[in-house]
Amino acid sequence: LNDVVGSGAKLTVDALRVIQSGTVELASGHIEFNAKGDGSGLASVVFDEGSKTSVAGWQSKQNGQVVAVAPGGLITAKAESGAIEWLGELDAHVPDTGKLTQVGVAAGQVVLSTPATDGGLKVGSNASIKGQAATDALSGSLAVDAFVLRGETDTDNALGMIADKLRDGGVFREVAIRDRSDDLVLNKNLKADRVVLSADAGDLTVAANVVIDATAERGGFVKLAAGKDLILKSGAVIQADSDAQSGANGGDVLLSSTNGRVRLESGSTISAKGDDAQDGRVVVRAKAENLQDGGLLQAKVTAGQYQAEAVQAYDMVAGDAAFMQTSKVESTGKITKVEIVGKDPKNAKNLIVRTSTGDGVKTERKVIKVDPVTGLKTESVELVFFGFKA
Repeated sequence: LNDVVGSGAKLTVDALRVIQSGTVELASGHIEFNAKGDGSGLASVVFDEGSKTSVAGWQSKQNGQVVAVAPGGLITAKAESGAIEWLGELDAHVPDTGKLTQVGVAAGQVVLSTPATDGGLKVGSNASIKGQAATDALSGSLAVDAFVLRGETDTDNALGMIADKLRDGGVFREVAIRDRSDDLVLNKNLKADRVVLSADAGDLTVAANVVIDATAERGGFVKLAAGKDLILKSGAVIQADSDAQSGANGGDVLLSSTNGRVRLESGSTISAKGDDAQDGRVVVRAKAENLQDGGLLQAKVTAGQYQAEAVQAYDMVAGDAAFMQTSKVESTGKITKVEIVGKDPKNAKNLIVRTSTGDGVKTERKVIKVDPVTGLKTESVELVFFGFKA
């Protein structure tokens, strides 16, 4: 079948610093660069401008017809200390299959890891990635774990630059970007069946009118996580719908904040729908005290399930309850909210209340404590979130 010599091989380079300034090609293979760093302050792994690092698949032809296609491979670069500079081309695509009916020939994956406090990923303006395949679901994927993301200048938005490069290179299967120390702002459209973005110690913002498109055959997956505030600006869109296919169950969207609030501005849209009204799930997760204000969740949401999950950490000390159980009680559909809006001016003992009824979601937290000495059990119910669907 005219196989490519060396197809599927693996090349591993271990050094203090790895500088790739030429061409390294390993058809359908695995290229692995591991750098310990030398403490010089220079980048530990460099894919230099003009360089090409390729694990692209290959095709075989007979009489001018494609008779076989091999998948893309894997490129991994890890810096134990120091940064990674991505300035050149990373290639894991699959060639055109022509009229071949071969199924499941997927493009490869690129993994860049630089988590140390003196590390980070620098993204060059001429950097590129290739992950084209016959379908989005078979195209390439990119995973980045960096202490910080940066471009070539202080004004560059590295996350937006990556989004553009993924679009241009046909990388639409899976994208996972983690910044351990800084804020992240997605200011360009991003498309992939699975999208995971994390700003561990800062805010994560999806800018106005930006679209995260995770529409997939059987529903996509979007996870956005922030250490501080997670913000979906007005006009921003998250789509994790399933394509028009009978039996598709819709997608999943998880929006979480560790120590801040989730802010879904009016005019923003989230959709995870499938082929019927029960499909799809959207979950908002934050600390209990940061979910009290349902007014921060103003997005228009289309999904079978739309819920808020309160997270609370308890420190057990001597004399406190030895047993504590926390559960979530959620009501969806037609719900009623009763608000105290003031006191009766004629009789201060009477309260004036306002009742609202509509389609939405109400989440309460039920806490049960058992005293370790007396065995006395106490129960309390606290409102975690209340909001009508837009």
